[in-house]
Amino acid sequence: MNRTPKAAELALLASLVVLAGAELLIRGPMRQGKGQDLAAPYVSALRFIHGQNPYPADDFLNSWHRAGAPTSLTLDDSGQRPIYPPTTLLVVAPLAELRWPSAVLLYMWACTLSYATLIWLLARLVDDRWRSAKRLGFVAFALGVASVHTGIALGNLSAAVFVLCGYALYISYFSDTAISGILLSIAFCVKPPAAIAAVLLHLFLRRTRAVLAFLGTSVVIACTAAALMLRVDPHWKAAYQDNLQSVLSRNGAADFTANNLARFDAVNLQVPLYTLFHNVQVANSLALAISGTLAILWLILFGRNRSITTGSYWLAAGTLSLVALLPVYQRSYNCGVIVFVALWAFNEIHEVQAKATLLASLAFLLPGKAILQDSGLAAEHSSSILWNLLLMSQLTWSIIAVIAICLSYKARAPAGLARVN
Repeated sequence: MNRTPKAAELALLASLVVLAGAELLIRGPMRQGKGQDLAAPYVSALRFIHGQNPYPADDFLNSWHRAGAPTSLTLDDSGQRPIYPPTTLLVVAPLAELRWPSAVLLYMWACTLSYATLIWLLARLVDDRWRSAKRLGFVAFALGVASVHTGIALGNLSAAVFVLCGYALYISYFSDTAISGILLSIAFCVKPPAAIAAVLLHLFLRRTRAVLAFLGTSVVIACTAAALMLRVDPHWKAAYQDNLQSVLSRNGAADFTANNLARFDAVNLQVPLYTLFHNVQVANSLALAISGTLAILWLILFGRNRSITTGSYWLAAGTLSLVALLPVYQRSYNCGVIVFVALWAFNEIHEVQAKATLLASLAFLLPGKAILQDSGLAAEHSSSILWNLLLMSQLTWSIIAVIAICLSYKARAPAGLARVN
């Protein structure tokens, strides 16, 4: 009699794992007509390897279509203005050696398979067997994170950066090796804002070999990219600056004051704060103040006697990664870092704060903003401050809630325990 509920529970969780895996495939690499976010770094890298200026917006679509993109595909103005630095182009260069259809398929499927493998590795840290409700629950949650699906489907480089950081953190969990530093360096050279939290955690934990490897690899990549850019007409700097100004200008892709629904794709604090105060300076100042306060609290709580324990490693990694999403422009597809917090939460599921964390994390399993927009509700209520503040910025508030719960848990945990080796 006692085994039936357990068997039923495991069967339900196994079904959820299968459904979440199917969702990853359907909403990720199998989604039709996607991958356009890869176009900008791909075309830039293509020009880069041929010694051409990687950054002019003119003739961008023609270059993309000549590389094999269907002529039916197009991009908005921001999508035709590459802003990735030369270090990114050097890393992406191998993809640019392929025709566009092959490059985008390879990228999306590589991200999907490497993410699934990462989840398999992380799941082995939850409980001690696969017939475990905690382990199956974590796998189902991780496979169902909507931001990961979106990042892969869009072909955004953030998907690869997240996976690289995940592997680096997994390796660093066991030991201080150069491999994690090399992976971090590649991720950082592609997209610094998305990798900064993992780099800071390695510094905090005094992973000396990893940090030295990170610095050495970063220098090699930067110097190589700089040397190759010497072949390019120096006017590339003006084109690059022009692209940056366009993205940051009024109604640009990174403008949190934009008069359109696209601004809610971002999860940084400026978006809801501007909705509330309608003042750019106030929004920026408050976002920095709140993020800075949370970062200081993280440093105090996890730095007590330098005591990051084996049990709190993933709590520290996940919380810091979430804090890093708040002060600067970050889009929703960077929220895959919630997986690190979930790893801790499923391991400590008996704790009230762990249950509360998972409850607050449910928003990460749904593309909430997309659902509201596709249903027409977002446009219908676009003039409502309360609607925009709460529902359209739901991921931002979920991030804040998860951080608050995790920090409160750490505040109550005893200090002075053995650190991770």
